[in-house]
Amino acid sequence: MVRVAEDSSLVSDQSFVLFVMSHGSIRYYDGVFTEVIFGSDGDPIATSQILEPLAKCPALTGKPKIAFFQACRGGIYEPEK
Repeated sequence: MVRVAEDSSLVSDQSFVLFVMSHGSIRYYDGVFTEVIFGSDGDPIATSQILEPLAKCPALTGKPKIAFFQACRGGIYEPEK
């Protein structure tokens, strides 16, 4: 399977849009709170690990890139008004 960030066929595309829908959470890694998305195997992956390869993808250099993450953020709730 070719990883999207390594796919040379993206050179002819004008832009890139990514939709991720899953469960999520905020985890504490190396002294920093990090947003994570859970994969189908239940393992968490930091959203930065998804976005960084796209930002560095040579085929998408200079092109608009949009990522949508639809996920909960664990036990963080907005206070009731």
